[in-house]
Amino acid sequence: MERNLLRDVSDDIRQLESLTTLSLAGNDAVAAVPPSVGDLVQLRRLSLRSTRVRSLPSTVNELRRRTMIDLDDDIGTTSNSREVVATVHVAD
Repeated sequence: MERNLLRDVSDDIRQLESLTTLSLAGNDAVAAVPPSVGDLVQLRRLSLRSTRVRSLPSTVNELRRRTMIDLDDDIGTTSNSREVVATVHVAD
């Protein structure tokens, strides 16, 4: 899904139960990650670089297998995002 001119991410993403990597990088019109991302129990890597996403749903904390969330430097501007980002490795 990287660099595909996406405008949003459907709540139906929850149907991709076996997804291990979700890269939305380069989709600069994407402004939000739906709460259903927390249903992606196999998700290990989430890349949101070069998107308009500035906060993460608390359901990201349910991603127990996650090893990396790749974010732009200013994503942690909301208190919810700071709490979520504090629980994961943020790629440089």
